Amino acid sequence: MAMMAVKNGSCLLVHQQRLGVAAPTLGHLEQFVSIFLLDFLVRLQPCQRNKGDVFFIPRHCPSEPPSSHNAFSWSVKQSEKRGGMVEGPTLTRGLSADLDGEPCPPQLIRWLATLDNDLLSLLETIAEEGEGAWLVGGCVRDAWLGAPSTDIDLCTTCTPDRLLTLFGERAIPTGVDFGTVTIKGQNGHYEVTTLRTESLYRDGRRPDQVEWGTSLREDLSRRDFTFNSMAVDVARQLLYDPYNGLSDLHTRTVRAVGDAVLRCEEDALRILRAYRFMRRDDGPLWTMEPMLHAAIIRHRSRLNMVAVERR
Repeated sequence: MAMMAVKNGSCLLVHQQRLGVAAPTLGHLEQFVSIFLLDFLVRLQPCQRNKGDVFFIPRHCPSEPPSSHNAFSWSVKQSEKRGGMVEGPTLTRGLSADLDGEPCPPQLIRWLATLDNDLLSLLETIAEEGEGAWLVGGCVRDAWLGAPSTDIDLCTTCTPDRLLTLFGERAIPTGVDFGTVTIKGQNGHYEVTTLRTESLYRDGRRPDQVEWGTSLREDLSRRDFTFNSMAVDVARQLLYDPYNGLSDLHTRTVRAVGDAVLRCEEDALRILRAYRFMRRDDGPLWTMEPMLHAAIIRHRSRLNMVAVERR
């Protein structure tokens, strides 16, 4: 029976028909099932060879493919109790979201495989506390578009005080009153904001009062545009898209989440942000959904409330 080696030492093999099997040292039914499922679900994508990663080699590739042909990198942890056998992904599954998700599309799977280890460590720390954390907003949007994103934002059920305690000197209280803590990583900073409930936005920028919450659904409902109201659970590889942001990305439509008038009243900067998306890149022009356009015309005078440094 023809086999091809999987790159993690010589202990795992893959049949040329892509049925995963285990060498004698891992010859248990659960290893067989695990390898089979991972090989079945894998998407071709580039990844970085990190120590402890498992590399699945498709049967049409040579036994030593170039790095661009690596199929998928999945960080695994070694179990001391079971003699270093592969147990599964390192990321602990934290608190589940309060809405249904769907499997991430291939574009997002490729993006998840490139996330920095310090970001994965941040997510792991929060999950081990029994809390939930999700990548959210612009980074998810840009990942689907294939555009580089230097800012990665997270939302979490973990309170700001708890974040400051967990991350110590790495935590910067950049906006604690509104739930935001910046976590320093080796390759960048990550803005982590606690889920919250809000009151009115009388100053046209920030809510008058906030209370910490646990609802991802409510958090996404208050965001500006549909394609910014998406979130990703990295450990579960699930996408949360309650307002069909992916559909609007397909059609390059700028659409408000829920009531367009209310979104413009909450923060007048959203008026400028909507127009900036009209000429976002060199591709086809974006279009503005009619109800959002009407709301912007109605509230155009509120642009005077936007401070110069925010424009």
